[in-house]
Amino acid sequence: MRGDDRWLETPIGPRADRWVTVPVQRRVLAVARTVTSTGRLLDVLPVLRDDFRVEVLFTVAGHSAFDDGVDELLARIQTRPVPWDQVVQTRFDLAISASENGELHRIRAPLLLLPHGAGFHKFVVSTSDSGPSVSGLARERLVRQGRVVPSALALSHPDQLALLERVCPEAVPRAVVAGDPCYDRILASRRLRERYREALGVAGRQLVVVTSTWGPESLLGRHPELPARLLAELPVDEYAVAAVLHPNVWHGHSRWQTRSWLATAREAGLILVPPAEGWRAALVAADLVVGDHGSVTFYGAALGAPVLLASDGGAQVVPGTPLAELRSFAPRLDISRPLRAQVSEVVAGHEPSRHAALAAAAFAEPGRSAHLLRELMYHLMDLSPPPRAPRVDPVPLPSTRRPQVTAFQVFTDLADAPVPEVRLHRFAAVLDDGTDRGTGLRRQHLAVDLDDPDGRLVESASVVFRRVADVLSWLEGTEPDEILRRCPGCRIVAAVDGGGRCLLRLREGPAVMAIPRHAPRDSVDPTVFASAVYAWVAAGRPLDDLRPDFRTRLGSAEVTVALAPPGAGAA
Repeated sequence: MRGDDRWLETPIGPRADRWVTVPVQRRVLAVARTVTSTGRLLDVLPVLRDDFRVEVLFTVAGHSAFDDGVDELLARIQTRPVPWDQVVQTRFDLAISASENGELHRIRAPLLLLPHGAGFHKFVVSTSDSGPSVSGLARERLVRQGRVVPSALALSHPDQLALLERVCPEAVPRAVVAGDPCYDRILASRRLRERYREALGVAGRQLVVVTSTWGPESLLGRHPELPARLLAELPVDEYAVAAVLHPNVWHGHSRWQTRSWLATAREAGLILVPPAEGWRAALVAADLVVGDHGSVTFYGAALGAPVLLASDGGAQVVPGTPLAELRSFAPRLDISRPLRAQVSEVVAGHEPSRHAALAAAAFAEPGRSAHLLRELMYHLMDLSPPPRAPRVDPVPLPSTRRPQVTAFQVFTDLADAPVPEVRLHRFAAVLDDGTDRGTGLRRQHLAVDLDDPDGRLVESASVVFRRVADVLSWLEGTEPDEILRRCPGCRIVAAVDGGGRCLLRLREGPAVMAIPRHAPRDSVDPTVFASAVYAWVAAGRPLDDLRPDFRTRLGSAEVTVALAPPGAGAA
């Protein structure tokens, strides 16, 4: 070990006149290239925190077709990247990259190369004449002018040594099995599952995470309308859908374009997870993963979630890898069949033991990756590690919440005994294909928020509702009459407030207040009560038959509702 306590006084960084104020002994260069690889660096670099002997500097290595978003990500973590032309003229004590691409051979430092996904399981087009390369292990990147570029190549499992031996035998002596820091953070996050679900706004619902890698063989490449179809075919009050798209989708097509393509799905309640962070929290919160051959699908399976494959990647998957094993037994989505039945079948038939075996085959040393990587990094820096053990942090709470759905296709069924009962199934009004959505019911109507951006839906709705601060003040105004005048097909106008009350103005009949009895606030959307009353009177049944109480069933939820005069308070 070098025993000196020298200060590194060579100016480096955006300001050449910067003074060094801390007795730094080692400089580490974090080499960013894409949002994906930069995120992996941010999983690893915390093992250096609190060590004033070590300074970490960032740079962006060359140009990538998918480097949009990297500068934004580095700005968000409040670091200033060192220009590449200055990097290649400066000596560092360690460089870390989670991508083998770029001119890494020009860096003057020992290089630690990390994978940027769940192992090495995908073929990519190679720039050489030898055919496709394994992503993360491209020989033309690992070896330059007969010299192996990385000083250490981190693998997540010993079985990957055999793959490395096949594709780049020269690098085998540099390989170190160090587990997977990303997987360890996911494991450390499981205790926060309910917190993540609350932050996403999916409490009380089954969360379906739709995940797509990039390229024509991806889920989005094969079935771009799948997110919208899931939202149309899964009951709104029983399911939520989140989309996790590879950063290359966002940055290859632009963030504006990605949001534009998924605009209808977002209006139907799609949780569109940002590209940099949030996907791991969504996986921890998930009840089902609908995916493809990308790493996110595999992480979901390793975490224990049921998996339904919408695309298997074809020839892109490397044979003999754990992902190939997952593909061999995971159920396939049949786009020609109703989706709700397939979702239910996969969840009911899930075998957790098979997924546990996948995790064991892909990730060695679970929970110890931070320790192993820290030992390796300090060894490469020729510096003694701090005495305190590194900590594995859970991933942060997601920043994106489920959008409020504003237009519903409502299927209903009525019963009289022992008390009047209305059973409802609500679906986002995305499709109008005449099917019963698997409910077995034919009676249906459209219920739409007055604020829905599609005025045609508002004008076609049988029930138009509003969310207001006070329902009684709303009733005293002119808006209820104005809505009934503008929407000739509307038979009930309703307003709901934060107290869970639903005030109904019938086109033919009195105004009434629907008040849930003994129901926790927010347990059921009160606009449901307007649809229940509409279903009853539209079937030709007297409104008085619902007094004083009737029962609504919405999925697994059951609520008794009291009908009272408009001025009545909580029952």
